[in-house]
Amino acid sequence: MSLTQKGFSGFIYTFVSSVLSKVLLFGGGIYLARLLTPEDFGLVAMIYIIFAISNFLISGGFGLAIIREKTITEADKSTVFYFNVLTSVFLYILIWFGAPGIADFYQREELVFLTRLMGLDLLFNSLTIIQNSVLQRELKFKYLSIIQVVSVVITIIVAILLAHTGFGVIALAIKFILTSFVSSIMLFIINPWIPKGFINKKSFKKLFAFSSHVMLLGLVNNITRNIHQVVIGKYFLVSSLGFFNQGNMLKDNVTNTLNDTVMKVSFPMLSQLQEDKARLKKSYLRLLEINTFTIFPIITILILTAEPLILGLLGEKWQGSIVFLQILGISGYVRHLHSINLNILKVYGKGRDYLAQGIIRNGVTIIGILIAVKYSVIAIAWALVVTEFLQLFVNIYYSNKYINFKFSEQFKLIFPIILITILMAISIYGLSLISFPNELLKLFVLGIGGLFIYVGLSFLFKIKALYEIVGLIKPRLNSLILKK
Repeated sequence: MSLTQKGFSGFIYTFVSSVLSKVLLFGGGIYLARLLTPEDFGLVAMIYIIFAISNFLISGGFGLAIIREKTITEADKSTVFYFNVLTSVFLYILIWFGAPGIADFYQREELVFLTRLMGLDLLFNSLTIIQNSVLQRELKFKYLSIIQVVSVVITIIVAILLAHTGFGVIALAIKFILTSFVSSIMLFIINPWIPKGFINKKSFKKLFAFSSHVMLLGLVNNITRNIHQVVIGKYFLVSSLGFFNQGNMLKDNVTNTLNDTVMKVSFPMLSQLQEDKARLKKSYLRLLEINTFTIFPIITILILTAEPLILGLLGEKWQGSIVFLQILGISGYVRHLHSINLNILKVYGKGRDYLAQGIIRNGVTIIGILIAVKYSVIAIAWALVVTEFLQLFVNIYYSNKYINFKFSEQFKLIFPIILITILMAISIYGLSLISFPNELLKLFVLGIGGLFIYVGLSFLFKIKALYEIVGLIKPRLNSLILKK
């Protein structure tokens, strides 16, 4: 099987499992949102930054190093394994003893138990970083897909049962840690690897050369990406943080499914093309075009159907999330462009440039939040959107250094997609003026109608990305038909 075929096969498995997982999480999340309150979700969001940072310190840098290195030895694997386990134990001890201080900061006593319970996620994640990275490295996404779906199903069922029996916010905490627990067990079953040594100085030095910059930037990224939760939780109502996070979560569930899938599959695949810059650039341009083609209509529909989506699915008590979904959804138009440009630096192992651009980008975001916090939570949402667009120019500057990936070239490629997206948005707005008997019917008509209009416009204007996607899918369908 060729590299392209492996990549596409991996994409199909990962995308299908990712969509299925997101649908299950989305459905389960809706049910939980009806059972629980915005304040319950806000409490969990207050401490999420702690675990986002800690988990990246455990798995982020060394996990990528395992994937991108041309050759990996047993000494390398053992080094990463023990480093991650020792780091996770150290961090959990810090979290355990720091929990009362966190509760005092927010003046919420219940955060002591929540913090200590959710901290178990670090220990579970640290045990299987090698199995996860090796499966990605070998493009065995079928197994990772099965693990993802099974763990999500078990997690959602348990969380809903707990919420139904009156456990309240504890149901959300169990939901947070159970996915990694089930995934770890399944990874050990599918890929029963055990370390054959301890931390090797030579291996650590080799892997740390790349991973140190990625880790440091990941630390800065995670702080910046979640700092708004700390700010909102500290200076505004807990329910406001719940509304904000619900809108942001809905946006991420929709926009990140395809983008994360493409980046997850493409990184190990394109790392093998790092010596051929012309071929690498061509591959990235295809990724950019196809990713944009699929994400733009989805995010547009999400923004325009925010009201019927939240009112119809979550209920009136979540009405405060509508404005945040609409505002934060705008950032979805450029999130995938960030990922694609940053992936180039990861492929070439340019740790210093990766770190430098991250410090600049995150500095811009923090400045925006500091200005916005003086006004309102809505101002913070707008600050995150504006800074997201500004950061894109920084990413493109650095990626352009290695494969001549200019902004003008990227914009020219996606401009036809922007035009048909605008036409689709106008059509959806026209449909929204019709009177509907209920919110769910309105959501269905606007969503499905928008997609049909978008595909029709793509055929009419002969959008290249559409034919690229058809060209990738058609051979697979023919192969399945012939097998039958």
